[in-house]
Amino acid sequence: MDIELAAALVPYLSAAIGTYGPSVGERVRATEPDRAVDSTTELGRALLGRILDGPQPPAGVGAAVAGLATNPADEELTAELRRQLREALAADPELARVVSAMLSEAGVAVSTPGEQSVAVRTVSEVTTGEWPIIQPR
Repeated sequence: MDIELAAALVPYLSAAIGTYGPSVGERVRATEPDRAVDSTTELGRALLGRILDGPQPPAGVGAAVAGLATNPADEELTAELRRQLREALAADPELARVVSAMLSEAGVAVSTPGEQSVAVRTVSEVTTGEWPIIQPR
């Protein structure tokens, strides 16, 4: 689950990092919501605040955030953030539980239960298989 959770966190964290740039560290420590940004960025800000200001902040995540803040479009830095998140979530089950709950409260669900399964959000229909049959309702 840590892999899926880390992957689900990255778009929100990246939105906050991209919006705030190098000042992201200061902005995530704000206790009040930032009403000047969209909900994706605000969720990312809140998640980063919880991750970076928790009882045992993962140093690797902080370094990855700082790196990505200098170049938000860098795919390798984004991959490093995802890797650091996976490690931090695996090492701290309580952190994983808290950020997962934050995502759930925001209406984000993460689930990939089986081999070759797909995790999606906001989709009206998915069909899989070699010869799918779609019948009208």
